[in-house]
Amino acid sequence: MNVDMGESMSGLRFGRSVHLTVTLEPGYVIDDANALVDWLIRTGWSVNHDKINGGVMMTIRDAEGVPVARDYWRTAMNRFGLPDSATSEFKKANYEKSGIVGARAQELEKLIGPWPADIPEFTDVLIVTG
Repeated sequence: MNVDMGESMSGLRFGRSVHLTVTLEPGYVIDDANALVDWLIRTGWSVNHDKINGGVMMTIRDAEGVPVARDYWRTAMNRFGLPDSATSEFKKANYEKSGIVGARAQELEKLIGPWPADIPEFTDVLIVTG
């Protein structure tokens, strides 16, 4: 598994976001989608280099680089308490091609608490050999 984090600024408005990209190695599968989304969101919200005021974006790709199924995200994000793609608060940038989903900083502050959050521990049950 590879996890890449980056920061970006958007448009004329200063905004700092964190983007986590997970690429599954061949032979690995997601075992607990809800726990993995929880871990990704908390990991992104714990990046403490500069204050995040844009949000946390996430992408999970299979070993061939194809984004995981959209239904996977909808279920996991809703379970975490974030809105699905039908609501304007849910950030989605051409999901079918990019696989990017995310949550705004205001949503994360309500759900997790003030930035930066504690760094979550990665457990062996999130991604397993399949």
